[in-house]
Amino acid sequence: SEMNDFNTNFNKIDVMLNDIKFSERLCRKITQRHMIEHDPELRVFPKFISPSYWEPDNIPIESKIDATSELSKYHYNDHLQNEILKYAYEFSKIEPNKALRLCKGKGSMKIEIELEGQEPLNLTITVPQYSVIAAFSDDRNLKGHTIDELIATTHITKEEMQPILDFWINKNVLLYDNDTGRYVSNEIHTTEST
Repeated sequence: SEMNDFNTNFNKIDVMLNDIKFSERLCRKITQRHMIEHDPELRVFPKFISPSYWEPDNIPIESKIDATSELSKYHYNDHLQNEILKYAYEFSKIEPNKALRLCKGKGSMKIEIELEGQEPLNLTITVPQYSVIAAFSDDRNLKGHTIDELIATTHITKEEMQPILDFWINKNVLLYDNDTGRYVSNEIHTTEST
C-alpha cells in the first residue's frame, strides 16, 4: 500500500512538472505569434494544468474574446478579464482539441505600489485583492468608494470584501473615512503583472 501511494504521488508530481513545461512552451508560442495585442502594463503568465492532478476549483471559460458574455464568469476586473480571455483565445487556436477551464481564485499577482514619501511596496497579492485596489486607480479626485460600491463593481461577497479592505488599510494604501463611510486611496502609482 505504501508503495502504491509512492507511485501515485510520483506520477502526480510527474504530471505537474510536465504541465509547467507545457505552460512555458505554450506561453513562448503565444508570445512569438503576436496574434493579439496584449497590454504591456499587465503581463499575464498563464499556467495550463491537468485538473485531475491539481484538483483546482474549476469554472468554465469560453475560448472566444467576448467580455460582455464573460462578466458573470470572471468579473473581478474587466481589464484583467480581457487579458485572460486573449490567452484563452490564443490557447484555443494553438491547442484546438483541448478544453480550457479557468481556475478562479487560484492566480496570484505581483504589484508595485508607490506611496508618497515612502519606499515602493512590492507585494504578491490575490486577484480579488488586485481587483479591489484597481477600482481606486482612476480615483484621482479622492471621493473613494463605499463597501457596497466595491461589491457591485467586483462581485466579491461582503464576507470576502472586508478582509481585503483591511489588508489594504494595514498596508497604508487605503484609508477609511469615518465621516463619509468611504474608502479612499492613499496610493500614487501602481504597476502590475500576474
